[in-house]
Amino acid sequence: MKNEDLLPWAILAGAVIVYNLGGSLFEKLGLKESADGKAIKEQLNATNSAFSPNFWKGYKYIPTTANLVINAATASSWAKVVRDAVNWPGTDEAKIYGIFRSCKCKCDVSRVADAYGVLYNESFVDRLADEFTESEMKQAIAMINSLPATRTK
Repeated sequence: MKNEDLLPWAILAGAVIVYNLGGSLFEKLGLKESADGKAIKEQLNATNSAFSPNFWKGYKYIPTTANLVINAATASSWAKVVRDAVNWPGTDEAKIYGIFRSCKCKCDVSRVADAYGVLYNESFVDRLADEFTESEMKQAIAMINSLPATRTK
């Protein structure tokens, strides 16, 4: 074999080595998804995720919980606060965390996600994933996962 025949294979082998050794660099550049990033996406996109705009709908027809979710006006108001927090250069994470702290249950979060999608024709989860770092997203998930499914009072 001639040297020029080996060149494409050498380049390919070098690229594989660099990609595997430089994984964290590629993750930081957004060229490779980290294991944490994959786990976060799985949690956010799970069918039983409070971040889903449909989660709260599973509870709205249960008579004992019908009034234990924020109303549409409140959900829309909170969705607007989230939109304002992400619609400027830089994200105001404190405003978004403030909304999450105002939520008393997972259904409240879901109702905000639903209102956000209706008002802005974009996914609440996708927008948060674009705006938050992995550690910020983990913090948000932990806040929401600590909530009960519905309000108790």
